[in-house]
Amino acid sequence: MCIFKGNMSSVSNCIYIYIQIRVWEVDQDMSTANDTIVELGSTLEAYIHNLSPGKVYHMRVLAFSNGGDGRMSSPALTFQMGEYLVQNYNTLM
Repeated sequence: MCIFKGNMSSVSNCIYIYIQIRVWEVDQDMSTANDTIVELGSTLEAYIHNLSPGKVYHMRVLAFSNGGDGRMSSPALTFQMGEYLVQNYNTLM
């Protein structure tokens, strides 16, 4: 997404806006966070990779652009990934 400031014929006046999604395990420091960057466009969704089933995570979000960083969401959202369903095939026979 590009927001123009001033003369619309000038590409140098274009501001690109991004969303940063920061996820880390609850027993870790935020400095260990997995950051996912999403260019702001028509949809506001992102896939966060490298999360483990059963683990509990914190998540915070912020917007930033070539004009600077926005404020990080607060407080952190806490969530748990779902468990894998493990079947014991010996009990099914």
